[in-house]
Amino acid sequence: MARQFKQQILIGGNAPSTAKTYLNHIAQLAEHFSLSPDELTEEQLVQYLLLTKTQHKPNSMWPLFAAIKSFFTHTVARDWKTLLAVRIPKTRTLPTVLTEEKVWTLLSAIEQPHWHAFFLTLYTCGLRLSDARLLTPGNIDADRQHIHVKKTKNSNERFVPLPLNTLGVLRDYRKAHRNPAWLFPSRAQPTSLEANQLTHQLG
Repeated sequence: MARQFKQQILIGGNAPSTAKTYLNHIAQLAEHFSLSPDELTEEQLVQYLLLTKTQHKPNSMWPLFAAIKSFFTHTVARDWKTLLAVRIPKTRTLPTVLTEEKVWTLLSAIEQPHWHAFFLTLYTCGLRLSDARLLTPGNIDADRQHIHVKKTKNSNERFVPLPLNTLGVLRDYRKAHRNPAWLFPSRAQPTSLEANQLTHQLG
């Protein structure tokens, strides 16, 4: 059932990370009632949604409801009115914007070369966390001073300028690890940086 659900999510054009998130939400729902998800009733689903609504902000409810709607519409089809009745209000909050001076103060305070190179590239090139952690050495064009970002959130490739100072830091950093596959390899395993490692660094 989990395999079928994952396949349906991926076939729908979603990223593997989205599939993982959806699977986790359905697993948490089933664990809450100590039942297999295909044994749940509509009343139990209503109870769970009301409970989570008191525990989470509206924006964080979207992935949960998307997972539930997808699962009970395609994987385990249920003709439940709740799936049509749920409405989650959209809220928008302004992000916290640091001044350029504060950003450079934070970057200069990072002592580990590994993290200094990563966050410097993130800031100076305007990359998402997911974009930067999946960069490979082949994505760097030193002659043209740009980065070819291939593995993006919405699968839209793009070129971004690469400042000369950042290029110099990346060159020095590459000399230290020489990983042929990843620009920012995980120090714990032969893969790219994991999302939980970044979350830990961001506190």
